[in-house]
Amino acid sequence: LYLFQPSRCSSSFYEDVLSQWLECWSSIDRCPEYDYLWLVLFCRARKYIKCSGYDWGDVRRRLLTLSGYWLQIPVGGSSSDKSFPRAAAPKSRGFPYRLKSFVGSAGGYQ
Repeated sequence: LYLFQPSRCSSSFYEDVLSQWLECWSSIDRCPEYDYLWLVLFCRARKYIKCSGYDWGDVRRRLLTLSGYWLQIPVGGSSSDKSFPRAAAPKSRGFPYRLKSFVGSAGGYQ
């Protein structure tokens, strides 16, 4: 999707596809490479949509949810009385190696 989207479109195009993009992005959990590509697409759309043209609340909630994972903030803790359940560490999904050649170097998502 990242490769085949034009870098500049009309605001009506972005308003039509943003809900589909968010749904697709939400279906893949904890894969940083995909997350960064989705962020590039949303940043492109943000440049061409008016402030009142789209409700960005769902995207913000998704970003806040994932930011804890990206920053590796511990979710669970240990308690001295052992009655507090310990959260399992979230598992990361990898980006398919065959597709990495399409997006370039690790920092080249622009």
